[in-house]
Amino acid sequence: MVRNFAAEIAGREPRPHWVSQWLKTNQNDLKTGYLTPIDGARKKAESAFYYSLYFKLLERKINEYHILPENQYNIDEKGFLIGALIKARRIFSRKAFEAGRVDYIVQDGSREWITLIATIYANGSYLSLGLIYPAISSNL
Repeated sequence: MVRNFAAEIAGREPRPHWVSQWLKTNQNDLKTGYLTPIDGARKKAESAFYYSLYFKLLERKINEYHILPENQYNIDEKGFLIGALIKARRIFSRKAFEAGRVDYIVQDGSREWITLIATIYANGSYLSLGLIYPAISSNL
C-alpha cells in the first residue's frame, strides 16, 4: 500500500525494497504495529470521563436505593466478527503512537456477528454463558 502511495505521488514505480529502506531511514519518526479493529460508534463513545460519570451515578443509585450485591449484576457481550481480519499491520508516526492516537482500525459495522453473553452477580454467582446467532429470517 505504501508503494502504491509513493508511486502515485512520485509519478513512477519505486524500487522493490523501497518501503523497507524508507522505514529504516525514518525509524525515529515512524513505527509499525498491529491495530485492533473497533466500530466507529464505539470509538466515539469511549472516554475515561464518561466512564467516570457513569460509575459515580451508579454508586449514588446503589446507595440511594440500598441495592444488595445479589441484586447487582453485570452482563457483558463479546462479538465475534465473521469473515473479517482480526488485526492489520499499519505504519504510523511515532509521535501519534506515543500520544495514544493510533489504537484502532475503524470498521463500518456492517458485517455478521456471533455474540457471546456472560452474566455475573456482585456476590460472585453467575449464569451460564449464552450465544446469539444471526437470524435467518424475521420469524423468531
